[in-house]
This record gives sequence, structure tokens and C-alpha cells, in this order.
Amino acid sequence: MAVPSSGELELYGDIGTELGVAQSNVTLHGMSQTAGFSTPDAMSEFYGYSAGSSLLSTVIYTGNATARSITGVGFQPDLVWIKNRDAIQHHNFIDSVRGNTKLLYSSLTNAEATTTNHITSFDADGFSLGTATSANGNGNDIVAWCFKAGGAAVTNTDGTITSQVSANVAGGFSIVTYTGNGANGTVGHGLGVTPNIVLTKARTMTSNWSFNGNYGGLIYGTNKFALNLSAGLTADTNEVLAANSSTFTAGTSSAVGRNGEDYVAYVFAEKSGISKFGSYNGNNTAGNKQTTGFEPSFIIFKITNQSNRWFILDNKRDANPHKKCLNASSSEVEFSNSAGVNFLSDGFDFQGTSLNNTGLNFTYMAFA
Repeated sequence: MAVPSSGELELYGDIGTELGVAQSNVTLHGMSQTAGFSTPDAMSEFYGYSAGSSLLSTVIYTGNATARSITGVGFQPDLVWIKNRDAIQHHNFIDSVRGNTKLLYSSLTNAEATTTNHITSFDADGFSLGTATSANGNGNDIVAWCFKAGGAAVTNTDGTITSQVSANVAGGFSIVTYTGNGANGTVGHGLGVTPNIVLTKARTMTSNWSFNGNYGGLIYGTNKFALNLSAGLTADTNEVLAANSSTFTAGTSSAVGRNGEDYVAYVFAEKSGISKFGSYNGNNTAGNKQTTGFEPSFIIFKITNQSNRWFILDNKRDANPHKKCLNASSSEVEFSNSAGVNFLSDGFDFQGTSLNNTGLNFTYMAFA
């Protein structure tokens, strides 16, 4: 069915008013319009649009080493990824499925730690903090990347391993916890489409962060990245072996599926207007535009054919051209890529050789 025009949407909005349904922002195949219905109903489904949804929000703040609340996220987050920009501190990963007292570090192989002074609660418009230096160091500039999954987890029996899943189907993101069975078990992810990325970490033992997927040279069951390492694409046939619209297959590696060990997986599927996962070849020339179909707010870059950092840029820590980077695999402080990356209305391009070097192949994860 053809996508309705803005004028047609206004007409539908008028009909909604007549029916007593409040108008609000809606998402029409990735486009925002202010004319429609506050919740999906028979009419909105017929015309192919649905109520707007959020996936990612970035907030920056200055730590004060005092218990406090951070607001302005725009939703109650299910995953909060925090990095102290000014101090040598590890990246914090805390999510609502494991619970706000359970902490993992993307820059370490450590098993899950229990904490009471990092995130003390997930709140309607953000989260509350304790006094931990990595999340609230006094006088330190800090960034938090907040992701919305599906709230309280539900039991999923789609695979041979029962999982707990919090899924944002519209946003293409789910948080999954499960216990490995050492037998190439399948694990339900709740997204309804084949995921492009399955990022897995053992909770009850030390392990690498297994980054598997099907984009930019990544092939399930063939190769991987490790979020805690600088290595490029590395051959591996024993981590996430396959994925489909219901499940992913966890191999017998200690990083994804050892018998009796507990795991968490962060699962992403590309969604039009929300996320784009791609690759490009550097050319040392200003430009080299990559099209996403939306204006990015957050991008992670990784070189496939060379050992190097994970480069994280966002639109809150600086303006175009974005130069301020953080590295997911290191506790290092914020650093600069010399030329910068322009976030455009429908993609991004480069000011020069930074993240655009001839002879290097790059992957990227871009989010609106």
C-alpha cells in the first residue's frame, strides 16, 4: 500500500478528532508526522503507520560524587552504557533485565560484579546514580548512552534454551539472558526478524565480549569482533553460529554457551529510520559520504582489517564535525580524531583521513 501524504495524514488526524482520539507524533515508515493517533488502532494499522517509538538517547552530565538523578532521557532506559570522559575508568554496562546492581565492563573480561553505588534505579525519564567514580566522579564530564528495550523481561521458549527477553521490536533491540548448555543451543531473542548483531558476555565467568553478526564482513559462525579487544575481524567458528527471526545459536565457546554459565546478549536488528549497520572503504579524501536515511546521533566505527580502537562518536559531546571519541575496549579518557565526521540529515561524511584512511575497511553502527 502506498504511504499516505502529509495532507492525507492531516485528514486522518481530523477523523481521529471526530472519533475522540488524541493526535500525536506518529512514525510513518520511518518518517515523523504530527497528525494521527496516540495508539495503534484499526485505522492506523490499515494505513500502515504506528505510534512513535524511541531506541537511543544520549545524556551528558558532570559528576558530583553524590547520590542524584539524571533526567532528560525521554524514556525509562533498559540499558545504560556509561563512560567517564575525564578519568581512566572502565565503561559501565547496566541493564534492567540483569538488574541495576549488576555491572559489566566492556573494556574488561571480568565476570559480572555486584554494586550498590553505580545505577541505583531506572526511572521514568532517566536513571539515578550512586557515588561510583566511573559513573559519577566529582567534577568529571560523563556520558551515558541509554537504550530502550521492552521493560520487564518475559520468558521466551522459542529456542532449545529458555531465555528471559526484554524486546523493543519497533526499535530493533532486545536484551536476552540465558544459561548455556554446551550443546550449540538456540536462544530466543524476541525481535521477530533476523538480527544483524548479537553481542554476548558471560556473567558468571571471565570471557571476551563476543560481537557476532551478518554485516560489514561479519558472518555468523565464521568470524567475530571482541568488544573488549582492538583486533579486527577474527576467524571463529564456535561463538554465535547462526541467527534467524526467532533465535540465535550459541556455540560451546565460554564466551557464549558453556554449560551451566549465565550470559547476557544485546541483540540488534536494523530498522529503517532508526538504525543502519554498514561498511565502507577509506579513501583519504574529504567526503566519502555514507547514507543512513536519517541524521545519526551516535555512531560506532570499527576497522575490520587492522587492529585499532572502537571509535564512538555522538552528537551531544561536540558539534559538527564530530571529533570527540571514546573507545569501548579501553578505560582511556576521551580523545580526538583530528579531522572529524559530519553528521548529515541522511548520513555522514568525513573531513579528511580520520576514520577514512586508504587501505582500511570500516564497519559502522549508526543510530538516529
